[in-house]
Amino acid sequence: MNGASMEAIGELIKTMIDAQSEAQVAMMNASNKNLIAFHTETAKAMVAKATGDDSKLTAAKKKILMACAGHADMATFDVPAVYKDVDVEGGTTDALGRILRHRLKPIPLSAHKTNIHVTPQLVATVKALSFSSNGDKTYTGCTKGMTPFATPWRTAEAMNEDIAEDGYFEAATLKSVADIRKHVTGAKVELPTSLLGVVRVLNNYLRLLEVLFGEHCPHLLMVMEIRDGLEDQEFDLESRLTQPLILHLMWRIHHDARQFFAACEGWDTGESLPQSALGLTVRHLVDDCVIHKMMTCPESAFLGKDTDAPPAAKASRSAKTATATTGAGKPSVNTAIPPLCKTAVAKFTKQYPDMGIMALVKKGGIRLSDVQVGGKGECINFGLLGKCPGCRYNHVVCKVADARQVAIAKNMEKAMAAMKTENSAPL
Repeated sequence: MNGASMEAIGELIKTMIDAQSEAQVAMMNASNKNLIAFHTETAKAMVAKATGDDSKLTAAKKKILMACAGHADMATFDVPAVYKDVDVEGGTTDALGRILRHRLKPIPLSAHKTNIHVTPQLVATVKALSFSSNGDKTYTGCTKGMTPFATPWRTAEAMNEDIAEDGYFEAATLKSVADIRKHVTGAKVELPTSLLGVVRVLNNYLRLLEVLFGEHCPHLLMVMEIRDGLEDQEFDLESRLTQPLILHLMWRIHHDARQFFAACEGWDTGESLPQSALGLTVRHLVDDCVIHKMMTCPESAFLGKDTDAPPAAKASRSAKTATATTGAGKPSVNTAIPPLCKTAVAKFTKQYPDMGIMALVKKGGIRLSDVQVGGKGECINFGLLGKCPGCRYNHVVCKVADARQVAIAKNMEKAMAAMKTENSAPL
């Protein structure tokens, strides 16, 4: 073997060694890249788990939102803006709370004022898309999920107290199981006490539904009709809408929300979209001015009294109440006549000194609801005219809204004008 051959063999061996070395280096680099990518993704997953960031809008989540929005076509469905914000900013608890506070701000110059407090419970509901709260229809779970009980009308002081309470709980280093249970289940249920209060709560609830699901949500449309029906029937309902009736109306909406959103969470493409079952409630309220009670409503838990007492016990309590309010010590003169009604009342009293409200209604061609003040069992003559020689009704000073006072005064003037026309008509 000559020198040239040996040199060629050497070059071949050198080339083979170099190629093997380069392949090994390439394999090591690829292995390092894979290892770095693995650790990076692991770190991201751990951060997401630690911060609660689960912002990805999966197909399953999108179907839930489609059903809630009343939209069956996934190709044309436009995700509400609040969830687009979550995709951009992330789905951490802090980010979601900030997004909700921004999106739920009151609309300037809107006829329907809102005042929504974004609670940790509300953030958790939206974060998990657990709108039905697993269909929980108990009193203790009535503020969870989508429900009017989760959107009370709160003052700034009450909101600040709740925020401070949440801060104290989070800052506590030692928490027992009892402490956690009390914090989670101890949310106060604040029932409105008047028609205006109910409308305000429903304004809050409708705003929340609109932001989360859009304006075509079937449940939202029915609740809106209830809100509008209350406003349209204001004169007839204002003095008759007791707190138990308010509770039963809100519980009916709450019950419908549980059923509707549970159906939405189980909906699949190709199936019929879930619908609200509040249509009959709307017709009864709008057409007949009627609010029915629900047997499933835990009235005693909300109102703190035994509403299921036997009839005999209720009759006994009623008899005691009647004795107390029809006794000889009951006042017959009321100097606190509604201020905006005083001119009309003085005119009526001067022209018809011996006439009461019932006679005015009958002879003046108006309805009793046109001049009604006070609640059930309260004397209208005492509350409006300021005098009553004696009756079986309660003699109490009535608080009447300014707009209602103006309407009552106009109706009294209308009735007196009708009576004057009738008296002056030729025989």
